Amino acid sequence: MKLISDGNGLYGATSTASIYFSSDNGLNWESLPLHPDIFPYGVDLFDKVDDYLFFSQNIGGSTYNYRTYYNGENWEDWEILPYDESIIYEFVHYDNTIYALLNQGISVSSDYGTSWELIDTPSITGYIHLQYVDDQYLYINHGCILYRYNIETFEWVDITGILDDIGPPEPYSCTSIHQIEKFNDKLLISMYWYGGVGTLFYSQNNGDSWEIINSFPSLSNSGYGTNNVSAVATKNGILYAGTATSEDGIYYTQNLIDWTEYSAGLSNYNLSVSALAATEENIYKLGGSVNLFQNELIGV
Repeated sequence: MKLISDGNGLYGATSTASIYFSSDNGLNWESLPLHPDIFPYGVDLFDKVDDYLFFSQNIGGSTYNYRTYYNGENWEDWEILPYDESIIYEFVHYDNTIYALLNQGISVSSDYGTSWELIDTPSITGYIHLQYVDDQYLYINHGCILYRYNIETFEWVDITGILDDIGPPEPYSCTSIHQIEKFNDKLLISMYWYGGVGTLFYSQNNGDSWEIINSFPSLSNSGYGTNNVSAVATKNGILYAGTATSEDGIYYTQNLIDWTEYSAGLSNYNLSVSALAATEENIYKLGGSVNLFQNELIGV
């Protein structure tokens, strides 16, 4: 399942390609009708930009990408995106500017996916993952190597620095970057090391230099560092971090120094977190089982 939050609204896409919407923090749900060409299984991309919902699936045929528009009263019929030369594998957005990963490479759209302009990318052999974008920079990774793209000057810089150097000893090695998020004007990054171990870093200068966060309290049973942080979400000056372990689940902090566990009500097999989302009132988590759980936001 994929989950999107917007205000007090929630949007969910299931593995059977069903799409649901709740306007009241998940109390009531309604189903959104689908385009007839959408197969009843598989979701590759599900996201929301302003009043548009986007859906993509890479399952046969020649049609991959769809969007629907909320006109203020209801959701209009799904339409096939005019650009359909490639599936949109993933995208990140800031305001209404979307950066997407297409077959041809990384492209940018300022008209909600109607047209795309290809941008130059570093010489990377292998899978690229789009991590984060703001009004200045786009961040992408290949494995544990992190690149930053200057939106104004069109320049790429490798800003990996110490990210793949500081971690547990061999045989552990850095495997991937889980997530990047802005928190209190700091760039936060979660690195995944083999065997469920992870490291957290922050940067106060958009990735020019990094500082490790040693205060995260979820310790790995291996004895080598902390458990991997698989998902983060920010709301009202509080960072929520979810681990990918059945030993503990969710923590929150206001300063990256003091952490409080926030997993009450979750049984062992529901502690593991694959995704976090926050409305104006609640924090939601997926992972560990097929169930969706919620808790009140801190301070609300």
